Amino acid sequence: MLTDFQKTKLPNLFNLFDMDSDGTINQRDVVRIVDAFSIKRGWQNGEKEYKALYNHFLYIWENLLEAADKNSDDRLTLEEFLSFYGHIIENEKVYTQMIEGLGTAVFSTFDTNNDGAISLEEYQDLYRVVGLECSFATAIFDQLDLDKNGTISISELLELMDQFFKSQNQHSPGNFLFGPIA
Repeated sequence: MLTDFQKTKLPNLFNLFDMDSDGTINQRDVVRIVDAFSIKRGWQNGEKEYKALYNHFLYIWENLLEAADKNSDDRLTLEEFLSFYGHIIENEKVYTQMIEGLGTAVFSTFDTNNDGAISLEEYQDLYRVVGLECSFATAIFDQLDLDKNGTISISELLELMDQFFKSQNQHSPGNFLFGPIA
């Protein structure tokens, strides 16, 4: 069961996926995310990079839909999303697979120069692509850079994601990975 604090921060991730801001997540939202990421990277529909990203996000979406869409309407409400993540967080094996999959997809998409690290500029691009306020990305980046080397590595990103999903410490930097907490 999710804590009140988790219920406060998880809507940030939901809103990131709800690209059309209609209060639900559907397959069109997932395709919009892939298209937005691909435009940023200069990938055209049909190219192998686009297809790989599309297939990865579609796989995540189909698993999420199968597990969380309680009324079988092919979309997720915030309530369904929160219920799903409540169950996922309690199942360590499934949780690890989901977090590593999502983190790897985000990391590989935004490490645009393929140097194995996400710079401030690359992190700002993530915010731009999903329609978040870029100034917050700038303000929070230093806290997200856990080893203070000026970039975020894949291991740092996975640690930050773990903080986002599990930390009850309101000051953990990962809580702010997907924007400010309301």
